Amino acid sequence: MEQDYSPTGFVFETWTVSMPVECCRIFKWIKINQSPVCFGARNDSFGVFKIPATGQVITFKLVYCSGYTNCADVRCVPNTKWVVVFSVHDNDNCRQLDFDLPIFGKILAKHVIRTIEVPDVPLCQLNCFLEADCVSVNVRAANHSREKICELNNKDANGHPEDLMVIHQSSYHGTKNACSSNPCRNGAMCQTGFTKKGYRCLCPAGSFCTKARWIKINTSPVCFGARHNSYGVFKILSTGHVISFKLVHLSGYVVCSERFARSKWGCKFRYPPKLAVFVTDHRQQPIFPPNNTVFHRFNGVPQCANGIYYSLPGYNEDSRELKFNNFSSPKTVTEGQEFQIWYGEDLKDCTEDDNDGQSCVDIHGLYV
Repeated sequence: MEQDYSPTGFVFETWTVSMPVECCRIFKWIKINQSPVCFGARNDSFGVFKIPATGQVITFKLVYCSGYTNCADVRCVPNTKWVVVFSVHDNDNCRQLDFDLPIFGKILAKHVIRTIEVPDVPLCQLNCFLEADCVSVNVRAANHSREKICELNNKDANGHPEDLMVIHQSSYHGTKNACSSNPCRNGAMCQTGFTKKGYRCLCPAGSFCTKARWIKINTSPVCFGARHNSYGVFKILSTGHVISFKLVHLSGYVVCSERFARSKWGCKFRYPPKLAVFVTDHRQQPIFPPNNTVFHRFNGVPQCANGIYYSLPGYNEDSRELKFNNFSSPKTVTEGQEFQIWYGEDLKDCTEDDNDGQSCVDIHGLYV
């Protein structure tokens, strides 16, 4: 069976891309040229084709019509010019996959995760692009069929050269695999081609396996009061993923009643829980602390006070900073997204009339 790429005369077709929701795309081949495109082997005898319609392409396919070239005693590598690159939108759930030149006559054994039949090599590579764990493919002839057997691998020959096997009428196609350097930690699964880093780490449930860093979000102090909807507002400066927020006290105080002393983050009750500062979204829905983890109920207080006060291990109402527990999974935040800081009784409109004070803070996000 002929290889897909040939050093002779060609008719050109292109793969064009339409763009529906998120990263999903519909792919179709569209023929570009109206008449055969021919090229020779010397004296700049290249062939020319022109794109008839504006759009986006992810690869070209050349289909042999007629003719030949001869490179004398020089060994030809006809695929040198056609390295396939698949890519989609630039966000963390989308992917770019760069295929290296093929190795003809060999396949990578022992690492196949899926086998399908396809009409050509580019469609096999496309299926690898769509399979997040795929980093290389084997293509070989199918018995009694014009189709090709396409095998998707979750490993590559760079990491497992001992598994390359000689198979007649076959080819191995590796990719530029950013996971080869094992960048993920704590038992995470690495997937190549994702994010601006070139890979992403899929972390075991309840853990964070990429390096996290605190980034200050506000450019000036954010202040909140204790009554009459006097919440503070901050907006995200950089799109990314956060697993926690940290509030650092700068100045001021809040007080829940004239009967109790001042504090930075809550109320000077005789007994805990005493913390009462919340981070919410722009609809006043609490983000921190999580609703199902640290809320407490009281006896002998107005019903509205239930769910206002909470405890946070390692922190009290006068700590210099307040670091909330991590999300169970990273939360996507976007540039300009609004969050608010509320005092609990003010948020719940509960016994707030005797409250007083204003506290100013810096906000840091733990980005992963």
